Amino acid sequence: MPTPAQLVPFRRLVSGLSVVWLVVLLVTFGLRAGFALDLEWMEGGTLQQAMRILYGLPIYERPSLDFVPFLYTPFYSAVLAALGTVFPLDYTLGRVVSIVAWLATCGGIWQIVTAEGKPRAHALAAIGLFCAGYVFSFRWYDIARPDMLMLALTVWGLYFLRHSQQSARRAVIAGVLMALAFWTKQTAAVLIFVSGVGGLMLARTHLWRYVLTIFVIDAIGVYAGMWMTENWLWTYIYELHQSHAFNAERFYRKTWGMFAHAAPFLLLWAGVLLGQRGAELGKRLRAAEKVVPACFSELAARCRDGTGFWLLLALAGLLVSALGYSTQWAEPNAFIPGVCFVAIWLGVTLPTGRLERAGLLLIAAQLVFALFVEPFYQPIQQHGVARGLGLSYRLMDPMRTLPSAQARQQAQQVRESLYAQEGEVFAFHRPWWSVLAGGPGHVGSMGLNDIPVRDRSRLRLELRTAIRAGRYTTLWFDRNPPTWLLPVLTDRFRLAARLTGDQRLLPLTGYMSAAGMVTPYRDPQLVFEWIPEHDAVPAGVEVLWDFEQRDLRQFFPSIKGGAFTRSSVSGLHGVTRHRKRRNRAVGPHGGKALGSSAASRSGLAGLGKLASAPITVRAGEQLSILLGYAGTSAGLRVELNRVDIGDQPVVLPFGRNTPEWTLTRVVWRVPEAWDGAEVSLHVVDDSPHGAVFVDDFWRHLAG
Repeated sequence: MPTPAQLVPFRRLVSGLSVVWLVVLLVTFGLRAGFALDLEWMEGGTLQQAMRILYGLPIYERPSLDFVPFLYTPFYSAVLAALGTVFPLDYTLGRVVSIVAWLATCGGIWQIVTAEGKPRAHALAAIGLFCAGYVFSFRWYDIARPDMLMLALTVWGLYFLRHSQQSARRAVIAGVLMALAFWTKQTAAVLIFVSGVGGLMLARTHLWRYVLTIFVIDAIGVYAGMWMTENWLWTYIYELHQSHAFNAERFYRKTWGMFAHAAPFLLLWAGVLLGQRGAELGKRLRAAEKVVPACFSELAARCRDGTGFWLLLALAGLLVSALGYSTQWAEPNAFIPGVCFVAIWLGVTLPTGRLERAGLLLIAAQLVFALFVEPFYQPIQQHGVARGLGLSYRLMDPMRTLPSAQARQQAQQVRESLYAQEGEVFAFHRPWWSVLAGGPGHVGSMGLNDIPVRDRSRLRLELRTAIRAGRYTTLWFDRNPPTWLLPVLTDRFRLAARLTGDQRLLPLTGYMSAAGMVTPYRDPQLVFEWIPEHDAVPAGVEVLWDFEQRDLRQFFPSIKGGAFTRSSVSGLHGVTRHRKRRNRAVGPHGGKALGSSAASRSGLAGLGKLASAPITVRAGEQLSILLGYAGTSAGLRVELNRVDIGDQPVVLPFGRNTPEWTLTRVVWRVPEAWDGAEVSLHVVDDSPHGAVFVDDFWRHLAG
């Protein structure tokens, strides 16, 4: 058995690594907290809910165009609203609350482990393991969401319950904290129930005070809330949850596989620990005269010394994780309770004798592993352990967590553009952007998905009516607009910007983020603007053809093939690709219409050619046109042909590095040799896999 002096280096190693993790997360949180826009795509909806509480508006009411709440209890939003009377209510405030809650959780873990008589190194080990779960739980600790506040309340509530045997006051405090945890997020209900079972092991004298406190705050509180909101509270926090599908494969297999995959050294330590405890128990049972009473005696002893209590809560945390992750649209933030309470249990059960060195070494290995390696479970799920294990671990990339300088600049630019917005903004996935632009906020995509079908249909109609009436001047979408919005967009809006690749302002956590998607999120961000009555034309420009006259034959008397229809089309029109016809947004373009070789039933497969009536050009002037393509640009041409002598045509190039579906202006200067020539514009689609888009053919007069 190692002496205490021999264990000091190992305790220092684990303590040092845990401190490293604390510092790493503090630096990470500091670099993320002030990010100008969403770190996670639902942060804004949480802020909108807090804003309504701040202004005295109801949050649990009939779904409306201006607001539909998330399906959570309201305490986190209420905390933000209270702080919003002193500080600006914005992303940073929400994140600071979560960071403070994370620090409180770490303090609670320290208090729990040391109160069980364990060395400080063991408490630091538990804190380090909790911090090391940050990436595994998808970087959720510091975002403006209720998870971390719920966890902090739960950890401290359970600490007070564990030590409430001789203290009525502590039992009441524990009840208040656990009740508030439920009002922060409903998943605390499972932990409340299990804590009651654990309380029977430890605190029977004052357990009734604990239970009564929770009953008054939660049960009576819910009934009062139902009465005050005409049952809408219960609808949002319970009934609508029941409409979400349950993923049995995640519950029975994937959750446990992901925990084991992310913590291989802890899995090994758990095997060692259980083997050692099993051997000790076997010895005592063989020495006992009666086996069954000895088993009960051993169980009672484990309960009284706290080991059984924290094991029960660790199992409850894992159950909460599995249940949460198995719910439709769930993210791996559901794993946070399991990570936390397993870390507490490991800190409490880490022996201080013969096996301590082995435990400390394996915990140190896990802390180092989590610092440098990011687990990806999907290869194992797809190919099995034998083929997928080697692909399932990658070196940690800090830039998957931290906003780059480019992302910060983009976020600030978008925020400033929202401040400068003259009309209301509708951002389908980011309702807080409406508030930043001076509006009241609006229903978001998540809210429309959550509510019953009858309310969803009503709100869709109201939203289409509001957009058609001109309530919003700018629309933001993080993917192609939903089909039910296309008719009104076609009539009133045009694409102002298509952001792809690094141009997009994607979240850094959860859905859409590079760190939160198994399959990378490739959809563009689309910005639509209200179409003005008349587009301003620069001075010195003659509009040769702007495609606003729907009949293309007025300018293109020759239309060949099936790719081009006889009329110009909206920037949102159906495109057949891979046998599926979908409405695609093409732009930016001028006016309401443009020319497209993808608007026919053939879609991208269509072939054809437009040839314009001749125009006379003069040397020194410039001709320009908006050009774009989809699919492949090979086989697509836009040409200027001399009618009089049939010289080799001038091919106008597509914009360099221009993404699909995007139009950019191409300019060509008329040379001296073409002075007085008659020129015809030809738009050619000879590609069965591509389409060409054209608009606003201009003459820039020589100055």
